[in-house]
Amino acid sequence: MSADNLLIRQLSAIAPDDGASPNALLSEFFQGRPLMELQEALHHEDDSVVDHAVWIASELGSKAAILMDDIYPLLHHVSPKVRYTALDVVLLCANSSHGKHLRSAISLLQDDDIVVRVSAMFFCIKASQEQISAAINDNNGEEQWLNSDMIEALRWLASTESCSVVNVRSELSRQRNSQLGLISVIAAARLGDEGKTLLADLGPVSDETVSRFLEVWLED
Repeated sequence: MSADNLLIRQLSAIAPDDGASPNALLSEFFQGRPLMELQEALHHEDDSVVDHAVWIASELGSKAAILMDDIYPLLHHVSPKVRYTALDVVLLCANSSHGKHLRSAISLLQDDDIVVRVSAMFFCIKASQEQISAAINDNNGEEQWLNSDMIEALRWLASTESCSVVNVRSELSRQRNSQLGLISVIAAARLGDEGKTLLADLGPVSDETVSRFLEVWLED
């Protein structure tokens, strides 16, 4: 950490129950404080500093796009809270040129933490078809990030077929208790009110992540 990094000193001083200070700092960035001051904080060794920094970035909307390469490693940060907050930044800022960011974000459907997995489902629900396509079509030589069946399911999700209530109803029935059932649930949620009706009629499911997601989604 550079000795003169005022932002890191400010973030380090925030108490766990202090909600006012992060909001005050956020206001400063909206008022013109240079966004690049967040870079060092996003790579800091103190998880609480990173947590506050990524939250600020997530509240900045598309302004945070210049920080995308700093956000990328946070999708696999040790802190689940940092991981699911980083998802918000990718959702708001990623375009077709951010294939690796989007791929990494979608891979959190298989995260160890159930809150992160559910957050990744919400990410996929809100993501555009262009974003999902960019994720599955990105080829940069990195390791396989999801198995081939899941990739095919995501290709279906990015296609016009997943926009049909009839098709989604069929997939929900066919994949009900499989790993791919998660993708059909996401497809239903992307349909809005019609999809919500499909999910309300789904009944109990065996997948813990889908079950937790449905508890949240159907309450809204």
